[in-house]
Amino acid sequence: MIVWETKSIDNRKYIALSVPLEEIGKMLGGWNGQLTKQNSPN
Repeated sequence: MIVWETKSIDNRKYIALSVPLEEIGKMLGGWNGQLTKQNSPN
C-alpha cells in the first residue's frame, strides 16, 4: 500500500498484487489463530 500511495506503482499493478496478498494475509491470520489456540493453556 505504501508503494501505491507514493505513486511508485500504477493502479493496475497494485490491483494485480493486492488480491493475492490479501489472500495470503487471510491464510497467515488463520494459521496464527490455530497456533495460538493449540498453544494456549486451558
